[in-house]
Amino acid sequence: MSLKRSEQTLPKLVLAFDIGTAYSGISYSILDPRSPEYGKVRRVDSFDAQEDSSNTRSPNVLYYNSEGALRSIGAAALRNRTEFQAEERGWTKVDRLKLLLNNNPSDPNNDRLSELPPDVSVEEVLADLLRYLDDYARRYIGEKHQIDLDGLKGQIRYIVPHPNDWDQGQQQLVRKAAFLAGILANEGSSDLIFVSDGEAVFHYFTGKGDFQMPVDPDQGVLMISAGAGFVNFSGFARSPDNRRYEEIIAAQSIVGGSSFVTDEARAFVRYWFRDCRFSGDADFIAERFDKTVKLDFDDDHAAHYIQFASSRDNDPELDVQSGRLRLGGGQIAHFFDPFVDKIISVIDGMLDSIGEGRVIKDIALVGGFSASPWLFQCLRSAFDDCNLIRPEDDILNAVADGAIYFYKHRYIASRITRYTYGVKSSIKFDKSNTEHRIREASKQEQHDGTFVLPNAFDIILPKETQVRETKEYRRRYHIKSLSRGGLRRREVQLLCYKGDLPTPKWTDVEPELFEPVNVIDADMSNLARLAVKKIGPGGKTYYDLKHDVILTFGASGVRAWTEVRAQIGWTMSVSILHSHLKHCEFTRFQLNAVDALQVFTYNLILKPVDRLIRDRSQPKSLDVPYRESFDGPGQTVRFA
Repeated sequence: MSLKRSEQTLPKLVLAFDIGTAYSGISYSILDPRSPEYGKVRRVDSFDAQEDSSNTRSPNVLYYNSEGALRSIGAAALRNRTEFQAEERGWTKVDRLKLLLNNNPSDPNNDRLSELPPDVSVEEVLADLLRYLDDYARRYIGEKHQIDLDGLKGQIRYIVPHPNDWDQGQQQLVRKAAFLAGILANEGSSDLIFVSDGEAVFHYFTGKGDFQMPVDPDQGVLMISAGAGFVNFSGFARSPDNRRYEEIIAAQSIVGGSSFVTDEARAFVRYWFRDCRFSGDADFIAERFDKTVKLDFDDDHAAHYIQFASSRDNDPELDVQSGRLRLGGGQIAHFFDPFVDKIISVIDGMLDSIGEGRVIKDIALVGGFSASPWLFQCLRSAFDDCNLIRPEDDILNAVADGAIYFYKHRYIASRITRYTYGVKSSIKFDKSNTEHRIREASKQEQHDGTFVLPNAFDIILPKETQVRETKEYRRRYHIKSLSRGGLRRREVQLLCYKGDLPTPKWTDVEPELFEPVNVIDADMSNLARLAVKKIGPGGKTYYDLKHDVILTFGASGVRAWTEVRAQIGWTMSVSILHSHLKHCEFTRFQLNAVDALQVFTYNLILKPVDRLIRDRSQPKSLDVPYRESFDGPGQTVRFA
């Protein structure tokens, strides 16, 4: 690749879209060395400011008309004029989009969600929001730094932080939305990168330098991102070699942020004012509570007052005096209790499950909910042996900034898996096994005469396993067919088990807890002809081919670790001539030397090529880098 072509494809700008439950924020960094802003982390800080909110955040509120067309978005959607128009014209309001994306049918909080407009999908709503954020960022950066972002096609990277427990399902929704928004050329584009909120927060603290991680690898830090809808928990410590950092406990995420405290207040006021002249004021009072009382509350013995009516309105029985509703401190604390208790419970569980020899003495908090004096006070009381850290400013923008630092530095070397990954397979029938005897009616005979049981779950990677970003996890499988043609294509469904069983064995037990991750589709036609020919019972001929299913969880190039990567590979000892090599792509292997003029035999792991190399104008050399997962010296092999 020429220098000119390299310069044209290198990223010149990275944008982080922190899409929260209530607000979104944008951070960015210019990666062009010629710019005086090179490498600095900046924020879009010109959003229309709302009362009691920052101009670095834009409200996630959208209005659609009856035909599904977007009519208003962002700060404009909260203006009184817009709300009057929406009511008059029957527009549909969509907020808390992030909870809709959570896509959990069993979540008890689903009754709090907005209804989508007719014939508008959640991906299309998210596409409208992403398009709005992208347009705003382009306009802001273009004006502030005199950069024509339209001229940076293919040189802009997008980072989207998301809750710790989101996986491929939610990521695919975001990818589809980004494609619909015109941000990506295709849904699989590497221009979009994901990072968990927990890692973004960690990179914010380490990248900005305001907080120094403990030097002792046995002492960790718990990072908490508490927002309006989600609260994320992650634990990190220095790696034993003191060069990088590692996750020391499986990350967690719960639904139950600060917006739910407001919901509790709203429900109380509706009940309190039921069947009285103030019954229609509940939403307005809840809004005032959200903007004032919730942000200041720090004493469960002190009352607070919310002005909602005329100073001439009084009703002692309803605690209304001069148009103000009196809320006792104990009642306000009750609004917080379910969510504060849940947060404390999760932290307790994480501290108790840390591996032997390690302790957590620091708890760092960011996010809008962490600004609550009451939450901070409750956590300080519950964990008085820990040091609670909360930035003086930056609470609202830490995740967006941290996503940029993540892209630049990638400090994390290893992580803890939250779920169990594997594939649905068949297992050899064992008559001495009680479970197998129960399933005997479902056994199936193979071409080699053996019997197998279907619906087995073969684990490739167990949950709560510490994985390094360069390590591969693989399992070997056999395919048997009566013809070589039946071996030309292999499709494997990778599954993720999200239940509590430590070693799930069957996919038809708790089937709702097995979620598809992705389908691995491999064209093995080039190697089907090398399958081993065997003779089965009765003299019937069949063919046997072995292959591996390989998982990697590390950051690879521009792909984020949160996107599980899977592939099929196979290991075969084969003797082939050099003329055959141009039709194969070598992905991982070990070779000491190659004599292109001789027939040679090596142990190779091959990956089928997407297309044959037919263009003679292409370079004749094929560089194949050595991968850490193999022993011995790494070589680069060139085929003349």
